[in-house]
Amino acid sequence: PEMEKAREETKDIAKNLGDILVYALYPQTGMRFLRWKYGLEEAPAEVQPRTMEDVKREDELIRQALKGELVAPPPPKETPERSARAKTYNVFVDGDYFSVEVDEQGELLIEPEPGRKAIASAAPPPQKKAVPVAPRPAEPKAKEPVKNAPETGVALKAPMPGIIVQVLCQVGSEVKTGDELIILEAMKMQNALTAASDGKIAEIRVKAGDSVGAGEVLIVIS
Repeated sequence: PEMEKAREETKDIAKNLGDILVYALYPQTGMRFLRWKYGLEEAPAEVQPRTMEDVKREDELIRQALKGELVAPPPPKETPERSARAKTYNVFVDGDYFSVEVDEQGELLIEPEPGRKAIASAAPPPQKKAVPVAPRPAEPKAKEPVKNAPETGVALKAPMPGIIVQVLCQVGSEVKTGDELIILEAMKMQNALTAASDGKIAEIRVKAGDSVGAGEVLIVIS
């Protein structure tokens, strides 16, 4: 029964029956989607389609991860100064030849005379390397508290999370118990929220298109 209304409201943007049904099911989000679809409004980055370059980049990261190649490089080592005591050695490993310079730490061992013990200055023990401590992850931000109820008056609260489709009243309007004040889209349904008492509209805290949480105060009746 609402199809004719949906056709009328989407006549300037809908190209086919699918577009009309999208709007009929989700009036707020559906209309935003149609505006993105037909280039009337730029879509946010989080809903943009992935390009082939994005897919190839992700595939390469997965390949590297499976091969264990995604390992952080070790921190650069500080190169000590080369002393005059450095000696060059020929090193042979599995048929390969390497020329290696060796520089002893601390004082050199003194060659003993025949019949005497060697006297040596022990090299200083190697110092333990400091182990870097991973930074403590930032604590998640606390959710914003639900808007507080007014000190006076009767509050109309959202019974569940949803999106405001339409506000049917104005500040200062006289209302009766049962009058429809707000249309809330939630759980794929449009819900009419009504006044719980007679009175005058003192505050309207939302507008069409706002997302609201369960228990959030929408309207105050004095």
